[in-house]
Amino acid sequence: MWGKVREEDNRPVVSSRKVAEVFEKEHKIVMRDIRELGCAAEFAAYNFVCGSYKDAQNQERPEYLMTRLGFSVLTMGFTDTKGELPQFKPLRLRVRQRDYNINSVGTLDN
Repeated sequence: MWGKVREEDNRPVVSSRKVAEVFEKEHKIVMRDIRELGCAAEFAAYNFVCGSYKDAQNQERPEYLMTRLGFSVLTMGFTDTKGELPQFKPLRLRVRQRDYNINSVGTLDN
């Protein structure tokens, strides 16, 4: 269902497109929901990284890459059980093994 959760900047992330697919929502709705979360700017900048992808017509389109914490904050409001991401666990454990410390906004400090 989820496919592969990938690692970006030493942290596991999932795309807003994948969240839209699994939760059976339009991607533009998921993008809107992320923008309207009302998170602190520092938290949002770390946990919801704006990126892009090329669509079927080779046009650049926006997407968010979100961390496990960002994913959890976003999907708390979704009323579906499809939000389980077992692929996050092994990547999270790998990141923990690198001896990072988590600061108060949920970002990783060396």
